[in-house]
Amino acid sequence: MALLLFNLIPALPLDGGSVVRNLLLSRYSYKYATKIMTRSGKMLSILIILYNIKLMLNGQTALSYMFAGFFIFIGALKEEKNCSYIYLLNRNNKKMKKIHNLHVTQLNASKETYIRSIVDQFSPGNICKVMVYDEKGELLKELCEADIMDGFLKYGYYGKIKDIVK
Repeated sequence: MALLLFNLIPALPLDGGSVVRNLLLSRYSYKYATKIMTRSGKMLSILIILYNIKLMLNGQTALSYMFAGFFIFIGALKEEKNCSYIYLLNRNNKKMKKIHNLHVTQLNASKETYIRSIVDQFSPGNICKVMVYDEKGELLKELCEADIMDGFLKYGYYGKIKDIVK
C-alpha cells in the first residue's frame, strides 16, 4: 500500500506526475507541462536524499531512501531530455485526431526563429501550423508539425527555421 501511495506522488517520473502532466496539457504545451513536473520530481528526489542523510546522522543505516531519490532524479532527467522525442512519437495519433476536427493553432515565425522555440509550443492535444514570414511580413511558407519535427531531428537543438525552408 505504501508503494502505491508513493507512486501517486505528483512528480515525474512517478505515475502521479504523469497524471498531473496530462491535466496540465489543457493549459500548457507538452514540453512546458513536462518541465513543471520534472522539476517537482527533482525536488522530491533531493528531499528524499536529504531525509536519508538526516536518518544516517541520527544513527540509522537505511540507504533505501538514498537509492529511491537517486533513481527518481535520474528518471526526471530522462523524462526532460526525451520530451521532444516522445512528442514526435505521438505525432501520428494527432494526425488521426485531425480528421475529427481537432483545434488547429497557428504559430508565426521568421527564418531566424530557432526550431526548438516552435517545438516548445507543441502539445499532444492540439495541431499547430507554422507560418513563416520574411522581414517585410510576407508569407514565405506554411509548415506543418511534421516539417518542424523532421527539421528538429535533422538540424538539432540550435537549428533555425531557415534550415527547413531553404
